Amino acid sequence: MGVQGSIPPGRISAILESYSLAQPGISFTYRDNAKKELLQALKQEEIDLAIMTLPLPGSMVATTPLWSDRVVAIMPVGHPIAQVGTASWAELHDRTFLIGKDDTGEELLALLMRKMRQAGFVPMTRQEAVRSLRVVALAANGSGIALLPDAWLGFLPGAIRERIAIVEVIDGDGFPHFAYGAAWHRERCPPAARTVIRVLERQATAF
Repeated sequence: MGVQGSIPPGRISAILESYSLAQPGISFTYRDNAKKELLQALKQEEIDLAIMTLPLPGSMVATTPLWSDRVVAIMPVGHPIAQVGTASWAELHDRTFLIGKDDTGEELLALLMRKMRQAGFVPMTRQEAVRSLRVVALAANGSGIALLPDAWLGFLPGAIRERIAIVEVIDGDGFPHFAYGAAWHRERCPPAARTVIRVLERQATAF
């Protein structure tokens, strides 16, 4: 089972818990990778399934959606926009966005570019040589605005949580989010993996 790095710890285990209890003879081995590496591993049949952000390119991979996580903006508690609690992409167009150097950072940058262009702007960004979760500390210090899936907020230290404000970003499509799903090789998928896929499809509506 491949797992994209932007997925918070424990989420996959929670989804597969009922399957593990019903099928004690089958165990899972996990591989944590970026999306590109997971797609290559599926193509080469090094893994049977992968959980990653959707949509996926190409026709080789079949997918089923599982859940979505809202993406929020993070800034210091004293930031003027933080006092309102919500903001549009247009209201954030002249702010600097801090982007982490990891797979999550790439996904967040792609989302930011897409949303800002839809609003008629080109965002100002600065890539930091740290992982996306660490970028939040830089945002807390007033260096810029960070974006993060809200499911990650619970993993922030209390000292950081006290110094940041969580701002909901609103656009014409509602709220920005990451959609996650299961992916497998469309033509070559082992029987045991297909059994897991059916379990995931049944549980998808609960997430």
